[in-house]
Amino acid sequence: FGDSVETGRRSKLYAWKAAMRTVGNAVGPIVSICIFALLSDQWNVRNLTAVMLCGMAVATIPCTMLFYMLDSRALGQLSESLLVSVAA
Repeated sequence: FGDSVETGRRSKLYAWKAAMRTVGNAVGPIVSICIFALLSDQWNVRNLTAVMLCGMAVATIPCTMLFYMLDSRALGQLSESLLVSVAA
């Protein structure tokens, strides 16, 4: 991820990534509560399975996106640090 972004532009993308992670951490439990509310709010195997399957279905989206990250698209020197290392 970081090697595919030019130095100086990473901050915005890492902030976006952190925001999306926070949204996901908030929305996931809310969706689980809604599913339990729709399914009579009882902790049995049927309801727990429904909640787990919904979560796994949503998780396939980012997992599928990982297939499009290729090392051949890395930027090499353009993605290196702005600081020049000095050999002592």
